Amino acid sequence: MTEYLTLIVQSLILAVAFASVFIARNAIAAHRQTARQQATLQFIHQYNADERVSLGHQIILRHENESLDEYLKPGGENFNNFLFVMNMFEILAIGLKRGIYDKDMAIDMFGDDLRNIYKGAKKMIEYIRKTGEGAFRHLEELADSVETSHKIK
Repeated sequence: MTEYLTLIVQSLILAVAFASVFIARNAIAAHRQTARQQATLQFIHQYNADERVSLGHQIILRHENESLDEYLKPGGENFNNFLFVMNMFEILAIGLKRGIYDKDMAIDMFGDDLRNIYKGAKKMIEYIRKTGEGAFRHLEELADSVETSHKIK
């Protein structure tokens, strides 16, 4: 009888240990998700707070009739604003790839913008890649993976 009670107590201890591990694992996962969401919100706030974003958008979406040699003269205001927007999206792409930012939240916020900006900037990116291999490589991968449903493949 004592052996039977000992076996029951050991089983209960084991069950409590497994439950504790399960609860701790879920708490850690929830904390990571919350941290990703907070980092994404900070990125969104930073992106929306900078006036260079709207200037960069205008540059990207209005460059069709311009000579890129003149339009994107290194050190010029157009070039700097263009780079600011593209670098922000490259940072977002790297952060999403590394799990720093929340994918669903970022794609809900930037999905349409990301596709439109990347499509508009593709010619400019190719122009810049003449001098620097792999420029905006992560952004290109992200833009290619974003579907119209705003989900990442």
